[in-house]
Amino acid sequence: MHFKSLASGNWLGHELRFYFLPMSRPVYVLLFVRLSIADNLLPAFNENTGLPGSLLNLKTKKARNFHWASSGCHILSEIGTLHMEFQFISELTGDPKYSRLVGFAKVLRHENMSAIFPTKRSFCNTRVTVSGEGDSFFEYLLKEWLRTNKTDRKARELYDKTLDSFERLNIIRTSRAGSLYITDSQHGSPGRTMAHLACFSGGMFALGALRKDADDVWFNRGRLLTETCRKSYAQTESHLGPENFHFSDHIDAVGLTSSDNLYLLRPETVESYFYLWRLTHNTTYRDYAWDVVEALEKHCRVPGGFSGIKNVNSIDPSHDDVQQSYFLAETLKYLYLIFCDDLVLPLDRWVFNTEGHPFPIMGNPTG
Repeated sequence: MHFKSLASGNWLGHELRFYFLPMSRPVYVLLFVRLSIADNLLPAFNENTGLPGSLLNLKTKKARNFHWASSGCHILSEIGTLHMEFQFISELTGDPKYSRLVGFAKVLRHENMSAIFPTKRSFCNTRVTVSGEGDSFFEYLLKEWLRTNKTDRKARELYDKTLDSFERLNIIRTSRAGSLYITDSQHGSPGRTMAHLACFSGGMFALGALRKDADDVWFNRGRLLTETCRKSYAQTESHLGPENFHFSDHIDAVGLTSSDNLYLLRPETVESYFYLWRLTHNTTYRDYAWDVVEALEKHCRVPGGFSGIKNVNSIDPSHDDVQQSYFLAETLKYLYLIFCDDLVLPLDRWVFNTEGHPFPIMGNPTG
């Protein structure tokens, strides 16, 4: 039986959230179960590189990377995605073995800061992306700084250097129509496509901005990127966003192919709505979120739950018959929180991991 390191890390984060219940015998039992999960993941870390494999056979304790990854290389997002979870387990237990593993990965990151981190470590190719193969690595640099109550200065330093690299590579671009978007770079050349998976970056940039107003360059970029993701939704027949959307002299934030125009119940756009709502209290973000709620009810609701759709530009789209796990953990959670009082999981006390599970900020009460 195989598990992705990334998926297992998200499972671990899901389980850890129960630890913040009033301490009782059942909660201690739950913590023991979480430690068992973490211990079962330890063989995924390669003794020579210190990096986790993408796939782990729990029976043989052998790990490997995906066959489709270039030369079997590591995927950047998976290197970083266990970081918050393992650091937190070491803090709960007093056992440093978990934090040492992810800390080693962080040292390796720092040694290669002369350029932005390629998607797969060992620098197997020159592709740089903020979407699926790079996203949570960058996200966790910021969020570990926040989780430690801004005491992990190295994490913040690496995050800031990453933003500098985004600028240097010119992957944050403005379309002919004036929309800001973030794209991939290959061999130093930026593309003209944005992935839905990259729509989380609007919220990340806003959350990480040192000033929460339009005068802050990165806050403003976060706001404008979120507007572009909103545009990709508003232009479709279903009012749900395409998997990928393109920019040219004639189109702006539009999906072109059948694979572009899938909607897989993804959370990234509503995640950015959530952060911008909490940071600005501009009711526009609640309006955007409610539009998504209505579209989900109209096009994705099925007798057994919710399903992705095969064509966002169809008035009556076909379903893919899959309710993704992240739909409950993230999409619905962020939509719910947008309409909650700010005292429900306030951002000065909690930080969300990449699957939307809340972790307490060090030194702050969680009640």
